[in-house]
Amino acid sequence: MGETISVPNFYRKSQSNLARKHRIVSRKEMGSNNWKKAQNRIARLHQHIAREREDIARQNYS
Repeated sequence: MGETISVPNFYRKSQSNLARKHRIVSRKEMGSNNWKKAQNRIARLHQHIAREREDIARQNYS
């Protein structure tokens, strides 16, 4: 058959960081510039996780 590859848990590694960023957002006034910046930080972390997953898939399956 094929080679078995262990799947790195990128989301689990970033879960505590993501939770902290969500707590920070929850303390901001919705719609304020600081709230938008905090939301952007969360989005960037999600993007980072997604790109890590894409990268490992590209390395292993191409």
